[in-house]
Amino acid sequence: MSTRNELLIDRFEQLNADLVAFVRDLSTEGLSAPSANGDGSTVGDEIAHLAKGAPEVLGWLVRTTDTGAPAPQHLHSHPHPHPHQHGSGQHENGAADGDLLAGMQESLGGAVDVLRKLTDEQLDVVPPAAPGITDGTKSLYQIVDMMIDHQGEHLTHMRSSVAGRPGQAPA
Repeated sequence: MSTRNELLIDRFEQLNADLVAFVRDLSTEGLSAPSANGDGSTVGDEIAHLAKGAPEVLGWLVRTTDTGAPAPQHLHSHPHPHPHQHGSGQHENGAADGDLLAGMQESLGGAVDVLRKLTDEQLDVVPPAAPGITDGTKSLYQIVDMMIDHQGEHLTHMRSSVAGRPGQAPA
């Protein structure tokens, strides 16, 4: 495994740990809070976007890199740019959806497994355009780096959205 690969994995694992902890600890009120991203969505909408987008991105990564890792069974297409029109990520009682969180954790873990198998040569490949993922002009390393940044932006928005609300940790 290359140093670049290790750096991507370290960033990805830390961000995912932060994201999973945030979602797990989110209150019912936090789920319905308007998102700080300004597109009219809620924190629950952003969680649903990340949870539903993770298997899609993992599937693309598996197909693109041919690492032998299994592709997720249920892929979901989500068009970019924002806003995303997804469900709220919560059950009828308002609590965070445990299945949604478990699925998100599984996809994120699968992405780390794929990343661990990548060589420097694979990271330097410029994959063909894929709607909502890449325009076909960036290397795989740049694409994964941007995906990590995108996920981090969502976490920043969600933290800002619930900061100072009762029962929520500070941002």
